[in-house]
Amino acid sequence: MFRLSIRQLLHFYEPQSTSFLTGGKRLIGSCSIEKQNGYFHLTGKGFESDLSYIWLRDHCRSPLMYNSGTHQRNTNILDLKSDVEPLSFQENEDNLTIQWNDGHCSKYSKEWLVQNAPNLQEKDEYEKLKNKIQPWNQDSVKRRDVSVKYEYFMERDDGIRQVLDSLIINGFAMVHGIKDMSLQEGTLATVERMVRIQSNLFGRGFQFSSKRVDDVSDSSYSQDFLLPHNDMTYLTHASGLQVFHPLKESEMGGETILVDGFEIARQFKELCAEGYSYFSYERPVESEYIHKGEKPHEHSYSSDFIFKHYPNSSVLRQVRYNVYDRAPHKGLRTVEEQMKFYEFYKLLSSVFQKPSNSFELKLVPGTLIFIDNFRVLHGRNAFRGSRIMSGCYVERSDFLSQA
Repeated sequence: MFRLSIRQLLHFYEPQSTSFLTGGKRLIGSCSIEKQNGYFHLTGKGFESDLSYIWLRDHCRSPLMYNSGTHQRNTNILDLKSDVEPLSFQENEDNLTIQWNDGHCSKYSKEWLVQNAPNLQEKDEYEKLKNKIQPWNQDSVKRRDVSVKYEYFMERDDGIRQVLDSLIINGFAMVHGIKDMSLQEGTLATVERMVRIQSNLFGRGFQFSSKRVDDVSDSSYSQDFLLPHNDMTYLTHASGLQVFHPLKESEMGGETILVDGFEIARQFKELCAEGYSYFSYERPVESEYIHKGEKPHEHSYSSDFIFKHYPNSSVLRQVRYNVYDRAPHKGLRTVEEQMKFYEFYKLLSSVFQKPSNSFELKLVPGTLIFIDNFRVLHGRNAFRGSRIMSGCYVERSDFLSQA
């Protein structure tokens, strides 16, 4: 496996660098509007949209239809008539006003329409995200910019932007030089500078060492080697980001191991297209978390595909792979099904564990890492001595709302 120390790894962004992400915003310019048979056609520079009458009526932002204070709709969708159509309309430089046959009058600013209408010239959000993602292996990732200085991250919005950029491009990002490097509060405060922390069955944040505890049943509370894996495959909705920050470094070993699940998906699809389809659409994998140290006992269970895609799309959205949390595979009802599963699962695991796909780094107190749990797998080498690791989880939608 390729290894780097934190000192070798840190290639800091320059403050003057420009983010390539725009947060989904479109440039505002003039647009022209033409009424067609059953819809309005909007055109402008880099913008083209066909808006049906029912779409426009549903998106009326008048106080009767929309609460601008709470940003919520006021209406029942069943009150929206399918045969709605304009009796008349007026267009000027800034607005489109429509008098509807149901007696309501709607006024839309052209700026709002350009920002929110479906653009025929623009790809869907997940297609745009896909084009920004850059899968990596051991050789390519060592040339990536993945870290931001703590002061720049805490004081400048550009610092947050650069962490978000790295998360989208690489699936992980680091903040280096945390002041409260021996306190869990420093970990949580750093995360909350960018995004809210998600509470879950491990609490708002976590702190673990090699010493096993009574209130958690997890192999991370050990000194053992852990294969790269995604967290929370036993939940229907896994956390979007995983955060680690060591408060105390081990005497020897304990390097973090990262693997890009999207790169693995690409390699596995080329190696075995049938196996990729099998784990994408045919055979979900059962996972569970069981804890009986306290009452009531906890048992979380989920069955889902390893490779999850956006609806009606071949674009990969999430990887859910964890050899440790696999539950009994009750869905494999025949011997033939069982043999097929293990053939494909072992082949896939060999790609995940291929040394050229693994990237190792030694986290030290003061360096925090954000990991996209939908994409990048994490593991660790066995270690010697006492080590304390702090961290937390972040909801996927909270992360993407910032990106």
